[in-house]
Order: sequence, then structure tokens, then C-alpha cells
Amino acid sequence: MRKITPILSRIKKILDARTDKEMTKKWGISYSTLDTWKNRDKIPEKRLLDFSLKYGVSFDWLLIGEGEMYSKRGLVVKGNHINGLANSNIAVGENNIIPNQTIT
Repeated sequence: MRKITPILSRIKKILDARTDKEMTKKWGISYSTLDTWKNRDKIPEKRLLDFSLKYGVSFDWLLIGEGEMYSKRGLVVKGNHINGLANSNIAVGENNIIPNQTIT
């Protein structure tokens, strides 16, 4: 099984989407973007962070399916960093809380 399959299943659950086409429409991404992610077996972390913040979903739950589905105080990040966000303006450190806002 691909690594992103369970993540996409959780995103479909949040968006109440039954198909990939329905999910892409509700998420606001093109089907070709999703197809690229599937071929690479990777979703850009910035997209997952943005989704997590927009829908108030726990980032841990979104990635690994464990813990509470919904975050009560924004996004809680455990650890020292998230790969792929070197150019971001997010300060990520141990137990930092990122307020509910969209990452641009």
C-alpha cells in the first residue's frame, strides 16, 4: 500500500468525499495535482499543514491516524522540525502551537 493512501482516506473523511474527483473539488486542487502526488507517493507537507489548519484537524491524526481527530487549539507540532518547511515563516519547535490560520 502506498504511504499516502491512508492520509487521503482521512482527508476524504473530513471533506465527506467518496471519490478522488469529489475530494479534489472540495479541497480545491486539480485532479492532475492529486495524480502527481499519488505517483510520487508524497503530499507536500505545506499542503497538509494548510489542510490541518483550515479544517481544525490534528496534524498527527492526519498523518498517522492516531490521537484526537480535531485539534482544540490549532496545530500542535511535537519534535524539532517538519521536513520541507525551510522556506516557511513558521517557527516549529518542541510542542509549539501554531494558531488556526492559513499558511500562505
